[in-house]
Amino acid sequence: MLDGFSLRDGYALFIRGALGFLVVGTGLGLFVPEETPLDGITGPATIAPILLCALWYLRARGVSFTAAFGLAPASPQWPRLAWIALALIGLQLTGETVISAALDALHLSSHWADGLQENLIWGSWGLVVRETIDSAIWAPLGEEVAFRGVLYAGLRSRFGVVPAAALSAAVFAVAHGYGVLGFVAVFWSGALWAVAYERTGSLWPGIIAHSAGNLMATVGVIALLRL
Repeated sequence: MLDGFSLRDGYALFIRGALGFLVVGTGLGLFVPEETPLDGITGPATIAPILLCALWYLRARGVSFTAAFGLAPASPQWPRLAWIALALIGLQLTGETVISAALDALHLSSHWADGLQENLIWGSWGLVVRETIDSAIWAPLGEEVAFRGVLYAGLRSRFGVVPAAALSAAVFAVAHGYGVLGFVAVFWSGALWAVAYERTGSLWPGIIAHSAGNLMATVGVIALLRL
């Protein structure tokens, strides 16, 4: 994790990345037909702004992108990071189960279609493949850099670990636009991934766990509602 990453810098980078995501996503949505191979550029194109902003910021300070976010760990570190990623997946699934049961008891569960991606059900199989790649590869990479690598690190420099983890997880949950159940579940995951980043200095455990969670959700939708 990069030391000296200020709240001001983190906020500025995060906002620029978010605005870039909206502008690029809107532009591609207007001019690139959804059911064409060109639609495959949407995932990497929308995360490009935050990656490039972070890259330029770090390069100006003489720090490599991979070193700042722990993306090039030494070989002996990989087994530990892998075990932590597996633990995160288990904690994520356990937490979601407990959260769902608690909200059911309080009659606060969201509608079954909350956050549902309609393309996975009614789109062509080519579109399903592209949506799955976006969900399992591009979204985890871009969101972990944005919400943990940039936003969490900036908040941490001012407020400390626990408040920064909670605040960054709350922004992460709000950004997904889900109902109560989805918000709490995404908040839980975001907080876990922030703590993992703090403990390991690497985004890899969060990226892997994030990817696994998205992939399981995507496959679940396809298996239940399409096959």
